[in-house]
Amino acid sequence: MVIDQNFIFIDKLNKTVNKIFFKASFLNKDYYCLYDDAKNQVFVGNESIGDRVGFQNDIDNSIPFCLDYINDRNEAIGFIWPYEIATWIKLNPTKVENLTSELRFITNMDINSNPIMMIVKL
Repeated sequence: MVIDQNFIFIDKLNKTVNKIFFKASFLNKDYYCLYDDAKNQVFVGNESIGDRVGFQNDIDNSIPFCLDYINDRNEAIGFIWPYEIATWIKLNPTKVENLTSELRFITNMDINSNPIMMIVKL
């Protein structure tokens, strides 16, 4: 199947009271985005993790967040795979040095481990 590279494909729409999260695929990369209804503005993730571009982690400047869905408790849920973490570690040695003690375990993860679930309270 040939996909025209002049188009942006949008999917994974998730809506809260005043925000819409979605994934925009363009040129073989997935960009995670947020539309803020109150500000009438779209924010596009700007930090790569593998072939996905997620939101910068502004809490501890570690692994970016890529949203998969929103649960009924108004929490954003995302999954990061071990191979993505391994790539992120190789590309971000300075950030790895500054990981909190709670996150240091990711530096020794087996590539075949289960994904890590990230939960963000909205």
